[in-house]
Amino acid sequence: MTRAAKILVVVMMSLFAAMMANLATVAAEEPSELALGYLELADDPRYALRRAYARIGLPTYTRPFPGAELGVSDAAMIATAAETRLTLQRLTGSNAVELVAAIKQAREENAIHYFLMDLPATIVRDVVAATGGLDVMFLNISEGANILREADCAAHMVHIYPSLRMQTDALAQNLRGRAWDKILLLTGPNGADAAYADSLRASFKRYALKIVEDRAFELSNDPRQRNRNNVALLTATNREYDVVVLADHDGEFARYVPFATNRPRPVMGGAGLHATPWHWAFERFGAPQLNSRFLRANNGRHMAGPDWAAWVAIKAIVHARVRGGSSAFEVMSEYLRGKSMRIDGFKGVALNFRPWNNQLRQPILLATHDAVLMTAPVEGFLHQVNDLDTLGIDEKENKCTFP
Repeated sequence: MTRAAKILVVVMMSLFAAMMANLATVAAEEPSELALGYLELADDPRYALRRAYARIGLPTYTRPFPGAELGVSDAAMIATAAETRLTLQRLTGSNAVELVAAIKQAREENAIHYFLMDLPATIVRDVVAATGGLDVMFLNISEGANILREADCAAHMVHIYPSLRMQTDALAQNLRGRAWDKILLLTGPNGADAAYADSLRASFKRYALKIVEDRAFELSNDPRQRNRNNVALLTATNREYDVVVLADHDGEFARYVPFATNRPRPVMGGAGLHATPWHWAFERFGAPQLNSRFLRANNGRHMAGPDWAAWVAIKAIVHARVRGGSSAFEVMSEYLRGKSMRIDGFKGVALNFRPWNNQLRQPILLATHDAVLMTAPVEGFLHQVNDLDTLGIDEKENKCTFP
């Protein structure tokens, strides 16, 4: 054997020994744990069984925890690239005080710094206010209240679920795109209906749509209130309109409106065409595969908007861990909200967060009960920075301030 050959053999044996030692070290090391929390309210009124007159069942919302579970399952392989093992802890409280105590305990005992938040707006506000000094990050997955992106915003809370304003802007873009610019607006009697109507009015103003009549409806069979509870009378007017838009959060009255209007007009909002972050019938960008996985894992239940938001929240956290290059809370949080963040939400475009209110930029689906007809931003609606910012509160309208 020549001298050069001997040297080559020695070098190769040294490299082999080093590789084996490295593999042994990796095998001996346990992957680090990324523990995540999931916050929910016991007896959350949003998930109560809802029935109408004669005990007719109304659409009932379901807690989105299965979306988070699917997110953990889907992201587990990606997390291994950063030698990270995911865990998910479900925390339930009957009020904000109990939830804050659970957050502090989970942080101290299990090093949980990221919490998916499935809570109504009032509880969100109280929990966020009580945790401002902690190294925690909340990801809102189910509450669309505009005020959480405005006066009640917080630097340590990001919003995966779209704001109500994003959803009403999507409807308004569709109307403007079709030149259906004369609107008959019908608003229900409760606070959620009023908030929906306020958001619709702001969206209509933004896109130069005209409300020709703004009327209130009542859930009543009282003949003395027939001008407020009779669909034909409610939609009768001497003024011309192109579409009936319903600010009916629960949809109890809205289900009677299609095909019952005084004039043959389309119906949107609480019935007919509506805006949603996700839909089980979405057929593009990998959505059928995601919907099928969720369906199989949940005994035939369809994936809804909050389920999708929970799934994306897990994906966002893991993406920040892998791409951010560190498990440190400050590094991950900065990357999560930064310009480099790119999340594939199976909507056809990369998603990231608006720096002025921590809202996730995203397309909105416009759908009926069993089909997605289009997505917003609608073609032709452009923005100087990002076309997704044509939906929701833009930076120039922003009322959110972070410390």
